[in-house]
Amino acid sequence: FKEPEDVLNFDPWKVYGEKDIRKLKTEFEEHYKKACMEYPDAVNMTGIYVTCISGLIDIFGWEMLLVGAGADPEKFGEVTNRYASWIQQYFDALAEADVPVVMVHDDIVWTQGPFLHPDWYRKYVFPNYKKLLAPLIESKKKIMFTSDGNYTVFIDDIAACGVHGFVLEP
Repeated sequence: FKEPEDVLNFDPWKVYGEKDIRKLKTEFEEHYKKACMEYPDAVNMTGIYVTCISGLIDIFGWEMLLVGAGADPEKFGEVTNRYASWIQQYFDALAEADVPVVMVHDDIVWTQGPFLHPDWYRKYVFPNYKKLLAPLIESKKKIMFTSDGNYTVFIDDIAACGVHGFVLEP
């Protein structure tokens, strides 16, 4: 990604394609079972680190993410929606997996708080969270949310998406 247009035209379905939900489900279950064996007295879980913003950071890197978002916040929102529709496959697999607790990690802020305008998150991130988390909620999973940085400005928004608990990593 060298230009903002590269970011704004990105389509994860074209680049990464469809995933095998059964394989993902098995991988989540194996991860959970291993954690239970290694830490039998802990509250064990499996989960996902590339929920929404973290996934875009991983794909574009910080600089190009910020350049793309700054160049055209609306088009970057559309990229976010496309990415969320693609990552939904992982959430569907988590919902089918035989695991009681799911950790959703998404670095949506920096140390001091949001790096994009809060309205942008409320338009593009949290509606996608509701869609992503819906199958987990329907399957009666407990959902924990983690983000590095200070995301307290968004606690109510995230809770409204169906999250049961929070891990704060300021």
